[in-house]
Amino acid sequence: MAVKAKDGVLNIEAWIEGPGTLQEVWQLLTDYERLAEYMPNVDSSRVVSRTDSSVWVRQVVTSQLIMPWTFIFTLEYVEVAPDQLRFRHVEGQLKSYEGCWKLTPRGERTVISYQARVHYRRVPGFLAAYIVRRQLGQMMPSIVAELQRRTGGG
Repeated sequence: MAVKAKDGVLNIEAWIEGPGTLQEVWQLLTDYERLAEYMPNVDSSRVVSRTDSSVWVRQVVTSQLIMPWTFIFTLEYVEVAPDQLRFRHVEGQLKSYEGCWKLTPRGERTVISYQARVHYRRVPGFLAAYIVRRQLGQMMPSIVAELQRRTGGG
């Protein structure tokens, strides 16, 4: 995992290997309505629009440091099946957020890579990086745990 803060921008990279085929992991990541069931900090996630080329998903996310911070935003996901899920912030409380999930098959397992770029405000860079590292430390294992639950894999 790498989180670097510079000039009001966080560059984020994380990866983990999990059980499940490429198709099983893809199905999990694109099951937008159920993200809140297993993803830490996601209070709700619902599809608000769908076209042939993209899916708009409204999310409510709460991050806890000393006190809870709740963010409400809409992301546009562009599904490049079966191995790339690009996203970008289209409305809400974030200044800018964009990135990509990439999937690489390894037999009955899949490497799940996450890359994102976030423009942040009102928070010192070291603090923003700390919060994101903590969230990634919860998010990536939660994805693997949900894959294990759904696939019965280990």
